[in-house]
Amino acid sequence: MTALIENSARREISRVETTSQLRGTLHSIFSVKTMATRLTWIQCLLLGLALITPVSLAEDLQRTSSATLVIGGVVPPVVQLTVIPQPGNNQLNLVAGETDVTVATVNEKCNSAKGYTVTLTSQNADAGSDGASLLRGINNRNNQIAYTLKYGPAGQEQDVRLKNGAAMLAKQDNRTGEAGLNKVLKITVPPATGAAPDTYQDVLTLTLTSK
Repeated sequence: MTALIENSARREISRVETTSQLRGTLHSIFSVKTMATRLTWIQCLLLGLALITPVSLAEDLQRTSSATLVIGGVVPPVVQLTVIPQPGNNQLNLVAGETDVTVATVNEKCNSAKGYTVTLTSQNADAGSDGASLLRGINNRNNQIAYTLKYGPAGQEQDVRLKNGAAMLAKQDNRTGEAGLNKVLKITVPPATGAAPDTYQDVLTLTLTSK
């Protein structure tokens, strides 16, 4: 506080001194009798004032005030798997057999930078089975019909091979776009002309897991 008072006092003294000096200079100018000399003095005075004034204005303009504003938002994690059954997925012609019939379309969507995996498990697959995909009878689970699966982008499907009742369908090392990735699941069932009368089915579970 003392420093502020001293600085204010110094500026006031300087202003008074400058005013006094200016008054004396004006008196000297108008005391000169020769007009040419008087004009020369006035020009010098105006030049001096022009040099002093910007400094004073600059001191005023340098007074500033600032504030900060934090802006932002949150992108939530997206881990989404959509399975759309296709017509006839549970009405397969087991007697005549089916070949590469699309039973579902799948949309994979994940925004994890490390990517994700998609796995499939079969309700009917035995824990110790290797590669066996089975349709079992509802009335008698000993009634069995083998089948195979393919999974992937349309036209690029790959064979799905179960191991211990599960299979890896997809491994992605980066995030999907907003629309996700579309895949298809196809089934092939050989003719089961010798199968026992029953209603055969299997329950498949697809799971998407972010890395």
